[in-house]
Amino acid sequence: MADHSGRWHGPKRYFGLHYDLHAGPTDTELGVRATPKDLVPMLKLLGADFVQTDCKGHPGHTSWYSRVPNATVSPGVKRDALKGWRQATEQLGLPLH
Repeated sequence: MADHSGRWHGPKRYFGLHYDLHAGPTDTELGVRATPKDLVPMLKLLGADFVQTDCKGHPGHTSWYSRVPNATVSPGVKRDALKGWRQATEQLGLPLH
């Protein structure tokens, strides 16, 4: 195993985007603008080496659709934001955490 001196993301990763989406019961239009069409140009402009997105809010609401029984999905979810982030980062060859 390579020693990256504490850099879990490897020697080629330096600048990342950490995107928090702490969904709640009053959110609306979650995921509407989380599409590759919207995200890829922004990520290119930003020059991020990786993306980290948090998709579950402190109140326990998810910002994605869930098949888990009794999951608390925010009523504002309109599109799967995590899927959009995954598609955009895959298109650019970026790790998604």
